[in-house]
Amino acid sequence: MASGQFLIFLNNDIELLPGWYEPLLRDFSIYPDIAATGPILLYPAQEPFGHTVQHLGIFVSPDYKVGHLYEGISAQSPLVGQRRFFQAITAACMVMRRDLFLDVGLFDEHYVNGLEDVDLCARLFARGLRMTVNPEARIIHHTSQTRGQYVHDQDNTDYFRAHSQHLLFPDWYIHCANDGLNLCLDPFLSSWRCVLPKEKQQVLDSRAEQASFDELRNLLITFPHWEKGWHKLIAKATCFSVQAHLRSLLVKFFYTPLRLPGCLQAQQQDNCTKCAL
Repeated sequence: MASGQFLIFLNNDIELLPGWYEPLLRDFSIYPDIAATGPILLYPAQEPFGHTVQHLGIFVSPDYKVGHLYEGISAQSPLVGQRRFFQAITAACMVMRRDLFLDVGLFDEHYVNGLEDVDLCARLFARGLRMTVNPEARIIHHTSQTRGQYVHDQDNTDYFRAHSQHLLFPDWYIHCANDGLNLCLDPFLSSWRCVLPKEKQQVLDSRAEQASFDELRNLLITFPHWEKGWHKLIAKATCFSVQAHLRSLLVKFFYTPLRLPGCLQAQQQDNCTKCAL
């Protein structure tokens, strides 16, 4: 039914900020080979980092899983301000030309609240087009607000693997390398993670011993993939709710099968504390 030149796809759990869409429309004249563009999506502000990143683009891992690149880093991180190009971006907020959307075949309605945007981008990427995220445009995403959001995850994943996964290629290591990071398996060989080069880790580790809470926080804004810094910051946090939030961020960056239960327990204790208050 839309008759404009551009379509804007927008989730119903988005909080728009002033000046969010003008930079996105300019992208089409600056980069004529893009199929779609979107803003940086931020989580609602929470101590001690304020806003953190929910989405600045989608990566494809070596085992063909897709995820949000650098999810959880501070919105103040230098990593957030860079122009990036992707095989896929989220349609929680996405802008593309109407005629291209019609030509590529719209969203595949087999998907139920998940991966329909990655599928769309995969078909666009197969045509030689690319997606971008504009760091000048930022909005807030109140995620996981739709009822039954994860009910169809397995069906969506199975359908995507059968129909569109082959249109993409693993690119997570490329994004990491461009930012001076390494992509490696965790010690359990169960998941991939971005890490700092060992030399940089050693320099930061030596600073961590005497650093204050504020100093550690500021270092993690610049170097969010510094694992020891997160452990030191959690140890220095005096507020239990801040500790719980920091543990949840630690899991985003450095997930292992042994770490997740401790994080969930801390979150449950935090919820009990809030109920008691």
